Amino acid sequence: MFIRRDKATNEADNSAFLSVYDPEKHETVKVSERLFTNHSNDIAYNPYTNELLVVHNNPNRKTVSAFDRDTLQPTRQIKLDCNIFAMDYQPDRHRYLVGVSGAQDFRLLDDDFKPVSPEFKGIPDPFGKITQGCACDDKFIYFILHRDSVINVYDWDGNFVTVIKMNTDRSLEPENISIVDGRIYAGCGGGKPAGMHVFEVTPKLP
Repeated sequence: MFIRRDKATNEADNSAFLSVYDPEKHETVKVSERLFTNHSNDIAYNPYTNELLVVHNNPNRKTVSAFDRDTLQPTRQIKLDCNIFAMDYQPDRHRYLVGVSGAQDFRLLDDDFKPVSPEFKGIPDPFGKITQGCACDDKFIYFILHRDSVINVYDWDGNFVTVIKMNTDRSLEPENISIVDGRIYAGCGGGKPAGMHVFEVTPKLP
């Protein structure tokens, strides 16, 4: 997801594109039409519906727009019961993970986007870190945070497990986290050369 126009004072006017990138060829192979998805803070994939789900975030924090993964065409728009900044989907559990806006808390939703858990409290943050994106596998839940470049890890009962410290340059800003074929990847913006830097994270977890 790439933001085309970003006005911090009025993100209602933001526009964005979904882009498909081939990592082997190092090239963009497909780009969607212009999308009006506001801040476009996070994206999830549901293999059962074959949809990419884009979190609008500011100013429409309850809104998620869905797009067909193959055509990149819009399929529907979902209105949630809570404000969120991030989302991922765990297909084995049939659960959406969402980060709740305004804190580092999170909750779980079913396939119909209805809450099936309490609002789990994230660990206290004395350093003003900024939560960016989330990811999950069948065992753990991950939130990546800016400023100190860390990943907070929880289990599916909402219990804190550990903090993963990323050994990255401080000029890089962690933006998102993804899990592909069991491997954890963190995307960080900025730095030199300017652009998106992707790191594979290999933590030792219980």
